[in-house]
Amino acid sequence: MATNQNKTLDILQNYMSVEVKYDPAPVPPRVDRDTTIDFIRKALADDKHEPAELLENTWQLVLLAVFHDLGEAAGDFMKPLNRMEQQPHEYKRSAMLLFAVAWIGSQSEADEAWKYFEMLLTRADPYRTRPDMLRTCDAFGPTHDTRKLREWVQKELDRAKQTILKHESQGDTELAAHEQNRANELDEFLRFKVTEVDEANTIKERLLKAQPEAQTRTLVSLYLEDSTEFRMPLAFWSAMTLLRNARASGKVRDQIAGEFADRAALYDKQDPNKQTELDAMRAKCLRAADFFGHSLPQEEIDWLAEQPDEGVEELALRPKWQYGAETPQKP
Repeated sequence: MATNQNKTLDILQNYMSVEVKYDPAPVPPRVDRDTTIDFIRKALADDKHEPAELLENTWQLVLLAVFHDLGEAAGDFMKPLNRMEQQPHEYKRSAMLLFAVAWIGSQSEADEAWKYFEMLLTRADPYRTRPDMLRTCDAFGPTHDTRKLREWVQKELDRAKQTILKHESQGDTELAAHEQNRANELDEFLRFKVTEVDEANTIKERLLKAQPEAQTRTLVSLYLEDSTEFRMPLAFWSAMTLLRNARASGKVRDQIAGEFADRAALYDKQDPNKQTELDAMRAKCLRAADFFGHSLPQEEIDWLAEQPDEGVEELALRPKWQYGAETPQKP
Protein backbone atom coordinates (compact mmCIF):
# COMPACT_ATOMS: atom_id res chain seq x y z
CA MET A 1 0.00 0.00 0.00
CA ALA A 2 2.80 2.43 0.90
CA THR A 3 4.43 1.78 -2.46
CA ASN A 4 1.18 2.62 -4.28
CA GLN A 5 0.77 5.79 -2.23
CA ASN A 6 4.34 6.89 -2.92
CA LYS A 7 3.90 6.20 -6.63
CA THR A 8 0.72 8.28 -6.64
CA LEU A 9 2.47 11.15 -4.87
CA ASP A 10 5.27 11.11 -7.43
CA ILE A 11 2.75 11.14 -10.28
CA LEU A 12 0.72 13.98 -8.75
CA GLN A 13 3.77 16.09 -7.99
CA ASN A 14 4.94 15.69 -11.59
CA TYR A 15 1.44 16.53 -12.83
CA MET A 16 1.33 19.70 -10.76
CA SER A 17 4.85 20.75 -11.74
CA VAL A 18 3.90 21.29 -15.39
CA GLU A 19 3.59 24.86 -16.61
CA VAL A 20 0.31 24.30 -18.40
CA LYS A 21 0.70 27.55 -20.30
CA TYR A 22 3.43 25.83 -22.29
CA ASP A 23 2.91 22.08 -21.93
CA PRO A 24 -0.13 19.80 -21.72
CA ALA A 25 -0.81 18.12 -18.39
CA PRO A 26 -3.27 15.26 -18.91
CA VAL A 27 -4.91 14.11 -15.69
CA PRO A 28 -3.21 10.93 -14.45
CA PRO A 29 -5.87 8.21 -14.80
CA ARG A 30 -4.47 5.66 -12.35
CA VAL A 31 -3.88 7.01 -8.86
CA ASP A 32 -4.66 5.94 -5.31
CA ARG A 33 -7.93 7.60 -4.36
CA ASP A 34 -7.25 8.38 -0.69
CA THR A 35 -3.76 9.67 -1.45
CA THR A 36 -5.15 11.91 -4.18
CA ILE A 37 -7.83 13.36 -1.92
CA ASP A 38 -5.24 14.11 0.77
CA PHE A 39 -2.98 15.67 -1.86
CA ILE A 40 -5.78 17.93 -3.09
CA ARG A 41 -6.69 19.03 0.43
CA LYS A 42 -3.15 20.07 1.20
CA ALA A 43 -2.65 21.75 -2.18
CA LEU A 44 -5.86 23.79 -1.90
CA ALA A 45 -4.77 25.09 1.50
CA ASP A 46 -1.50 26.34 -0.01
CA ASP A 47 -2.61 29.57 -1.65
CA LYS A 48 0.64 31.51 -1.21
CA HIS A 49 1.43 31.79 -4.91
CA GLU A 50 1.51 34.50 -7.52
CA PRO A 51 -1.94 34.94 -9.13
CA ALA A 52 -1.10 33.22 -12.42
CA GLU A 53 0.48 30.22 -10.69
CA LEU A 54 -2.37 30.01 -8.19
CA LEU A 55 -4.92 29.88 -11.00
CA GLU A 56 -2.97 27.22 -12.90
CA ASN A 57 -2.58 25.07 -9.78
CA THR A 58 -6.23 25.42 -8.84
CA TRP A 59 -7.45 24.44 -12.30
CA GLN A 60 -5.24 21.35 -12.34
CA LEU A 61 -6.63 20.31 -8.95
CA VAL A 62 -10.16 20.91 -10.23
CA LEU A 63 -9.61 18.71 -13.29
CA LEU A 64 -8.03 16.02 -11.12
CA ALA A 65 -11.00 15.95 -8.75
CA VAL A 66 -13.60 16.03 -11.53
CA PHE A 67 -11.91 13.28 -13.55
CA HIS A 68 -11.80 10.93 -10.57
CA ASP A 69 -15.16 12.10 -9.19
CA LEU A 70 -13.69 12.78 -5.75
CA GLY A 71 -16.87 13.75 -3.96
CA GLU A 72 -15.14 13.45 -0.61
CA ALA A 73 -13.14 16.57 -1.51
CA ALA A 74 -16.13 18.77 -2.43
CA GLY A 75 -16.06 20.47 0.97
CA ASP A 76 -12.37 21.24 0.54
CA PHE A 77 -13.12 23.13 -2.65
CA MET A 78 -15.70 25.15 -0.74
CA LYS A 79 -13.38 26.10 2.14
CA PRO A 80 -11.40 28.82 0.32
CA LEU A 81 -14.65 30.58 -0.66
CA ASN A 82 -14.71 33.45 1.83
CA ARG A 83 -16.84 36.12 0.10
CA MET A 84 -13.81 38.42 0.12
CA GLU A 85 -12.92 38.39 -3.59
CA GLN A 86 -11.66 41.74 -4.82
CA GLN A 87 -9.18 41.21 -7.64
CA PRO A 88 -10.09 39.53 -10.96
CA HIS A 89 -7.87 36.52 -10.20
CA GLU A 90 -9.73 35.97 -6.93
CA TYR A 91 -13.06 35.86 -8.74
CA LYS A 92 -11.57 33.54 -11.36
CA ARG A 93 -10.28 31.15 -8.69
CA SER A 94 -13.62 31.11 -6.89
CA ALA A 95 -15.33 30.27 -10.17
CA MET A 96 -12.91 27.36 -10.64
CA LEU A 97 -13.61 26.04 -7.14
CA LEU A 98 -17.35 26.20 -7.80
CA PHE A 99 -16.83 24.35 -11.09
CA ALA A 100 -15.40 21.45 -9.11
CA VAL A 101 -18.28 21.37 -6.64
CA ALA A 102 -20.82 21.50 -9.47
CA TRP A 103 -19.31 18.26 -10.79
CA ILE A 104 -18.38 16.32 -7.64
CA GLY A 105 -20.57 17.70 -4.88
CA SER A 106 -23.72 16.20 -3.43
CA GLN A 107 -27.01 17.86 -4.31
CA SER A 108 -26.90 19.99 -1.16
CA GLU A 109 -23.27 20.96 -1.80
CA ALA A 110 -24.07 21.84 -5.41
CA ASP A 111 -27.03 23.94 -4.29
CA GLU A 112 -24.81 25.78 -1.82
CA ALA A 113 -22.24 26.32 -4.56
CA TRP A 114 -24.89 27.73 -6.90
CA LYS A 115 -25.96 30.25 -4.26
CA TYR A 116 -22.36 31.35 -3.91
CA PHE A 117 -22.11 31.60 -7.69
CA GLU A 118 -25.15 33.89 -7.79
CA MET A 119 -23.50 36.06 -5.14
CA LEU A 120 -20.31 36.24 -7.21
CA LEU A 121 -22.31 37.56 -10.14
CA THR A 122 -23.41 40.55 -8.08
CA ARG A 123 -19.80 41.59 -7.47
CA ALA A 124 -17.54 40.36 -10.27
CA ASP A 125 -16.62 42.47 -13.31
CA PRO A 126 -18.43 40.93 -16.32
CA TYR A 127 -15.96 42.30 -18.81
CA ARG A 128 -12.94 40.71 -17.11
CA THR A 129 -14.38 37.47 -15.71
CA ARG A 130 -17.22 36.47 -18.03
CA PRO A 131 -15.46 33.42 -19.63
CA ASP A 132 -14.74 32.01 -16.18
CA MET A 133 -18.30 32.53 -14.97
CA LEU A 134 -19.70 31.04 -18.17
CA ARG A 135 -17.57 27.91 -17.75
CA THR A 136 -18.80 27.48 -14.20
CA CYS A 137 -22.41 28.10 -15.15
CA ASP A 138 -22.03 25.44 -17.83
CA ALA A 139 -20.67 22.98 -15.24
CA PHE A 140 -23.92 23.15 -13.27
CA GLY A 141 -25.70 21.82 -16.33
CA PRO A 142 -29.41 21.85 -17.05
CA THR A 143 -30.39 21.96 -13.36
CA HIS A 144 -29.55 25.69 -13.44
CA ASP A 145 -30.15 27.88 -16.47
CA THR A 146 -28.18 30.90 -17.66
CA ARG A 147 -30.74 33.52 -16.66
CA LYS A 148 -28.67 35.00 -13.81
CA LEU A 149 -25.57 35.03 -15.99
CA ARG A 150 -27.45 36.79 -18.79
CA GLU A 151 -28.80 39.41 -16.39
CA TRP A 152 -25.29 40.02 -15.03
CA VAL A 153 -23.80 40.62 -18.48
CA GLN A 154 -26.82 42.55 -19.74
CA LYS A 155 -26.56 44.97 -16.83
CA GLU A 156 -22.96 45.74 -17.77
CA LEU A 157 -23.94 46.06 -21.43
CA ASP A 158 -26.66 48.57 -20.54
CA ARG A 159 -24.16 50.54 -18.47
CA ALA A 160 -21.72 50.55 -21.40
CA LYS A 161 -24.40 51.89 -23.74
CA GLN A 162 -25.16 54.73 -21.34
CA THR A 163 -21.46 55.54 -21.09
CA ILE A 164 -21.20 55.66 -24.88
CA LEU A 165 -24.02 58.19 -25.05
CA LYS A 166 -22.32 60.27 -22.36
CA HIS A 167 -18.99 60.34 -24.19
CA GLU A 168 -20.68 61.13 -27.50
CA SER A 169 -22.60 64.02 -25.95
CA GLN A 170 -19.31 65.39 -24.65
CA GLY A 171 -17.69 65.01 -28.07
CA ASP A 172 -15.16 62.47 -26.82
CA THR A 173 -15.21 60.11 -29.80
CA GLU A 174 -12.12 58.16 -28.72
CA LEU A 175 -13.59 57.12 -25.36
CA ALA A 176 -16.93 56.46 -27.02
CA ALA A 177 -15.27 54.14 -29.54
CA HIS A 178 -13.39 52.34 -26.76
CA GLU A 179 -16.59 51.75 -24.83
CA GLN A 180 -18.36 50.68 -28.02
CA ASN A 181 -15.78 47.94 -28.50
CA ARG A 182 -16.44 46.70 -24.99
CA ALA A 183 -20.17 46.77 -25.60
CA ASN A 184 -19.77 44.82 -28.84
CA GLU A 185 -17.79 42.12 -27.06
CA LEU A 186 -20.43 41.79 -24.35
CA ASP A 187 -23.22 41.66 -26.91
CA GLU A 188 -21.46 38.93 -28.91
CA PHE A 189 -20.85 37.02 -25.69
CA LEU A 190 -24.56 37.05 -24.89
CA ARG A 191 -25.69 36.20 -28.40
CA PHE A 192 -23.22 33.40 -29.06
CA LYS A 193 -21.37 32.05 -26.02
CA VAL A 194 -24.25 32.09 -23.54
CA THR A 195 -26.61 30.77 -26.20
CA GLU A 196 -24.20 27.89 -26.76
CA VAL A 197 -24.56 26.92 -23.10
CA ASP A 198 -28.36 27.09 -23.40
CA GLU A 199 -28.27 24.79 -26.41
CA ALA A 200 -25.78 22.46 -24.71
CA ASN A 201 -28.06 22.22 -21.68
CA THR A 202 -30.92 21.18 -23.93
CA ILE A 203 -28.80 18.34 -25.31
CA LYS A 204 -27.61 17.32 -21.84
CA GLU A 205 -31.10 17.32 -20.38
CA ARG A 206 -32.51 15.20 -23.18
CA LEU A 207 -29.64 12.75 -23.04
CA LEU A 208 -29.59 12.34 -19.27
CA LYS A 209 -33.24 11.33 -19.23
CA ALA A 210 -32.22 8.08 -20.98
CA GLN A 211 -30.70 5.08 -19.23
CA PRO A 212 -26.87 5.04 -19.26
CA GLU A 213 -26.67 2.24 -21.82
CA ALA A 214 -28.88 4.27 -24.14
CA GLN A 215 -26.57 7.28 -23.80
CA THR A 216 -23.39 5.61 -24.99
CA ARG A 217 -23.52 6.11 -28.76
CA THR A 218 -24.39 9.79 -28.48
CA LEU A 219 -21.83 10.43 -25.73
CA VAL A 220 -19.13 8.79 -27.83
CA SER A 221 -20.09 10.98 -30.80
CA LEU A 222 -19.96 14.09 -28.63
CA TYR A 223 -16.54 13.11 -27.30
CA LEU A 224 -15.19 12.41 -30.77
CA GLU A 225 -16.91 15.50 -32.21
CA ASP A 226 -17.58 13.49 -35.35
CA SER A 227 -21.32 14.02 -35.70
CA THR A 228 -23.06 16.56 -37.89
CA GLU A 229 -26.07 16.36 -35.57
CA PHE A 230 -24.29 18.04 -32.66
CA ARG A 231 -22.34 21.24 -33.15
CA MET A 232 -21.94 22.16 -29.47
CA PRO A 233 -18.53 21.77 -27.76
CA LEU A 234 -19.45 18.97 -25.37
CA ALA A 235 -16.33 16.79 -25.53
CA PHE A 236 -15.30 17.38 -21.91
CA TRP A 237 -18.81 16.90 -20.55
CA SER A 238 -19.31 13.71 -22.55
CA ALA A 239 -15.95 12.32 -21.42
CA MET A 240 -16.74 12.92 -17.75
CA THR A 241 -20.24 11.47 -18.19
CA LEU A 242 -18.84 8.37 -19.89
CA LEU A 243 -16.43 7.95 -16.99
CA ARG A 244 -19.23 8.12 -14.45
CA ASN A 245 -21.45 5.72 -16.38
CA ALA A 246 -18.59 3.24 -16.71
CA ARG A 247 -17.76 3.38 -13.02
CA ALA A 248 -21.38 2.72 -12.12
CA SER A 249 -21.78 -0.37 -14.31
CA GLY A 250 -19.32 -2.92 -15.66
CA LYS A 251 -21.82 -3.77 -18.38
CA VAL A 252 -21.96 -0.15 -19.53
CA ARG A 253 -18.17 0.11 -19.33
CA ASP A 254 -17.83 -2.84 -21.71
CA GLN A 255 -20.43 -1.29 -23.99
CA ILE A 256 -18.49 1.98 -24.09
CA ALA A 257 -15.22 0.17 -24.81
CA GLY A 258 -16.86 -1.76 -27.64
CA GLU A 259 -18.38 1.39 -29.13
CA PHE A 260 -15.01 3.10 -29.28
CA ALA A 261 -13.46 -0.01 -30.85
CA ASP A 262 -16.20 -0.04 -33.49
CA ARG A 263 -15.64 3.65 -34.22
CA ALA A 264 -11.90 3.02 -34.60
CA ALA A 265 -12.65 0.47 -37.32
CA LEU A 266 -14.61 3.12 -39.25
CA TYR A 267 -11.48 5.28 -39.45
CA ASP A 268 -9.20 2.39 -40.41
CA LYS A 269 -8.93 3.25 -44.10
CA GLN A 270 -6.65 4.90 -46.59
CA ASP A 271 -7.30 8.30 -48.12
CA PRO A 272 -4.28 10.40 -49.13
CA ASN A 273 -6.36 13.59 -48.99
CA LYS A 274 -7.22 13.21 -45.30
CA GLN A 275 -4.98 10.46 -43.94
CA THR A 276 -3.72 12.59 -41.06
CA GLU A 277 -7.26 13.26 -39.86
CA LEU A 278 -8.31 9.62 -40.26
CA ASP A 279 -5.32 8.37 -38.30
CA ALA A 280 -5.84 10.95 -35.55
CA MET A 281 -9.47 9.90 -35.10
CA ARG A 282 -8.62 6.22 -35.19
CA ALA A 283 -5.93 6.76 -32.54
CA LYS A 284 -8.34 8.73 -30.36
CA CYS A 285 -10.89 5.91 -30.58
CA LEU A 286 -8.32 3.21 -29.82
CA ARG A 287 -6.95 5.10 -26.82
CA ALA A 288 -10.47 5.42 -25.43
CA ALA A 289 -11.30 1.77 -26.15
CA ASP A 290 -8.12 0.73 -24.34
CA PHE A 291 -8.94 3.13 -21.50
CA PHE A 292 -12.29 1.42 -20.89
CA GLY A 293 -10.81 -2.06 -20.97
CA HIS A 294 -11.11 -3.23 -24.57
CA SER A 295 -8.39 -5.74 -25.43
CA LEU A 296 -6.62 -4.38 -28.49
CA PRO A 297 -5.08 -6.80 -31.00
CA GLN A 298 -1.28 -6.64 -31.12
CA GLU A 299 -1.44 -5.12 -34.58
CA GLU A 300 -3.44 -2.17 -33.25
CA ILE A 301 -1.20 -1.85 -30.20
CA ASP A 302 1.83 -1.59 -32.46
CA TRP A 303 0.11 0.90 -34.78
CA LEU A 304 -1.08 3.04 -31.86
CA ALA A 305 2.43 3.11 -30.38
CA GLU A 306 3.59 4.96 -33.48
CA GLN A 307 0.91 7.64 -33.35
CA PRO A 308 1.70 11.06 -31.86
CA ASP A 309 -0.17 12.08 -28.72
CA GLU A 310 -0.60 15.77 -27.90
CA GLY A 311 -1.85 14.95 -24.40
CA VAL A 312 -5.17 16.74 -24.78
CA GLU A 313 -7.58 13.80 -24.95
CA GLU A 314 -9.22 13.00 -21.63
CA LEU A 315 -9.77 9.28 -22.21
CA ALA A 316 -6.31 7.75 -22.54
CA LEU A 317 -4.13 5.73 -20.16
CA ARG A 318 -0.68 7.05 -21.24
CA PRO A 319 1.39 4.79 -18.95
CA LYS A 320 4.65 6.24 -20.30
CA TRP A 321 3.63 9.90 -20.34
CA GLN A 322 6.41 12.27 -19.26
CA TYR A 323 5.09 15.48 -17.72
CA GLY A 324 6.94 18.51 -18.99
CA ALA A 325 8.48 16.73 -21.96
CA GLU A 326 8.03 18.04 -25.49
CA THR A 327 4.86 17.06 -27.30
CA PRO A 328 3.64 15.23 -29.23
CA GLN A 329 4.68 12.12 -27.34
CA LYS A 330 4.17 8.47 -28.19
CA PRO A 331 2.78 5.81 -25.84
